[in-house]
Amino acid sequence: MVAYDLAAWFDIPQDASGPAGDFLREEILCDLYKVQAWACEDGLVLIQGEHWRAVLETADVDGVPIVWIDAVKKEQWRRVRFWVNKHSVADLGNLLRSKPGQKVDFTTLLAHVLPVA
Repeated sequence: MVAYDLAAWFDIPQDASGPAGDFLREEILCDLYKVQAWACEDGLVLIQGEHWRAVLETADVDGVPIVWIDAVKKEQWRRVRFWVNKHSVADLGNLLRSKPGQKVDFTTLLAHVLPVA
């Protein structure tokens, strides 16, 4: 399962930034707020929700701060990429800071190998 989960990150992502991706973006963001584990490395944040894992990366486009979200659905070969305004997900960062006990190793979480509780 580890190889399969890692391989999904190399698939060509579905772009969900436009109006057609509204429901998919909402599904992914709602899932990420159900944080099961998270990791941070080199300016990237990786979050494991119930069904999605996502890498968040901040960027600046024409002076506007945004967050790129690259998500892979659990046990499916599906990768989705979209951006959101940084301010619209600021509370997600606050949520992560309130859950330091759920912070794990980045590489372990990327491979979807969560530690056994």
